[in-house]
Amino acid sequence: YGRPAAKLKMIGVTGTNGKTTVSFLIKHLLETAGKKVGIIGTIESQIGQLTIPAQFTTPDPIQLQEMLSRMWNGLAGGTYVTHGECYQYHEGDYDTIFWAKGGPWRGESWKRIPFMRSILADLPHPLMMADVSRDELTSTAGDGYYLLYLGKSMHDYWLFNLPAKNGDYARPAKGDRYSVEIIDTWNMTIRQVDTVYELSDQNDYRYYDKDLKKVWLPLQPYLLLRIKKI
Repeated sequence: YGRPAAKLKMIGVTGTNGKTTVSFLIKHLLETAGKKVGIIGTIESQIGQLTIPAQFTTPDPIQLQEMLSRMWNGLAGGTYVTHGECYQYHEGDYDTIFWAKGGPWRGESWKRIPFMRSILADLPHPLMMADVSRDELTSTAGDGYYLLYLGKSMHDYWLFNLPAKNGDYARPAKGDRYSVEIIDTWNMTIRQVDTVYELSDQNDYRYYDKDLKKVWLPLQPYLLLRIKKI
């Protein structure tokens, strides 16, 4: 895996009791400071938005290197990944490749496709990663137009911040003001946040709200934040 540990800043927590608690506290503090963090623990491992339940107290060396490699690729690569699956509707029925052969819609998830298509149809310009080397979550679709998908991760808030880079589009600047919409991609709802966020001075490779305001979130997965300059 190319010695991924050499590319990451590592923090080890040892002891008899409290290791997991301390590890997640460190993760929370670093994320609050705007850092991208992965964690490998005795309960679970987290790599970006991916949570992997722990099978053993410590992963074996190959698993450990693989997880570290995935952290590096996910955090630094900023790539799009796609995958499709088909499931048998009736036992023994293998004619279920809908995207190749068509057929009736089944189940519930398909209803989200036109909803998400409407989100993408509203984009002013083509979507791309805002900062492909330092931010695997934030996409941009133009000057002051961002999408940030939180996936399976559940948080009660998100500290408002934007990458200093903005893909091929104009970069943000101090004093820019933004609105935020919380989009529940499963329940297909859009809620406007009342707060207005204003950028302070650039801090390293990011801009934060001048008062470090937060976006308060419902504790549920599959949330998408739509951020627009006003």
